[in-house]
Amino acid sequence: MKKFVVSQVVVAVFLAAALYFLISVTKCPVFIVAVPFLYVGLTVVLSRNFLNSKQTPTKSVNAMMMSVVIKLLFSSALCAVFIYLDKDSKVASVLSIFAIFFGKSFFVIPFYFKN
Repeated sequence: MKKFVVSQVVVAVFLAAALYFLISVTKCPVFIVAVPFLYVGLTVVLSRNFLNSKQTPTKSVNAMMMSVVIKLLFSSALCAVFIYLDKDSKVASVLSIFAIFFGKSFFVIPFYFKN
């Protein structure tokens, strides 16, 4: 689990650096750089829940689906907050959250199949 958390933090740092570059090019709000780190915390909590539910296949599938739903609801709530706070850059903010969601997802999927 420690290796997984370190890899998630490294990916979050790279995504935050890309978002910092995006801020200089577009009119995205500065606090969007914190979003990858919020996803790291959410991913670690949901991954621990998944590891605790590995007794039966039904529980592990339910834990996986629950984590997908929670992340999607979290993403939609973030989109709503960013649109409410900064209406001028709503397209750039929503597209960057979309990119973060899928970027983080591709680094989490191998963890679920290894364990």
